[in-house]
Amino acid sequence: MNTEFNKTYTYNLFFRLLYSYGNLMVTAILLLYLIPLLGGMTGRMFEYFYAAVLVFLILMFNYWFLRIWKTMPFTITVNDGVITGSDYFFSKKTVAIRVGEIVKLHGGVFDGKTRGMMRVITNDKEIAFFHSIGEGRNLLAYILSQVPRELYDAVLGRLGQKKKDLK
Repeated sequence: MNTEFNKTYTYNLFFRLLYSYGNLMVTAILLLYLIPLLGGMTGRMFEYFYAAVLVFLILMFNYWFLRIWKTMPFTITVNDGVITGSDYFFSKKTVAIRVGEIVKLHGGVFDGKTRGMMRVITNDKEIAFFHSIGEGRNLLAYILSQVPRELYDAVLGRLGQKKKDLK
């Protein structure tokens, strides 16, 4: 394997703001629907159901963003076979993963989808990223070219299965 590669990938300002503070906008919009509903409830079953759906959506979006904040670095550096994630939201942590230690590739392209959060997982560490990272295709190509053959074949198998399902 040729591991002589040195590149840094980052998100542009729009996506940094979206992935950092997007939940605030979504929560505010959902609260604009929920607060008046709670103030004017007349006891109909539909109102309780609607309020429960809004609360569930608020919790779901905030859980999803919490997961993004914990696993997605805003800067990913690939240097000599080590993928390093840094610049996490409200954190100075740095996660380094050796390409040979990767045991699972999950989400997005790795699962045969066109979009979604992709996760590179070892036994005890995880780095997640989205397609919107600058030159994300190069990062995907590098990861797929350097992982163990069994993992590469498993990802290609999922891609082939998705294409079969679409036909």
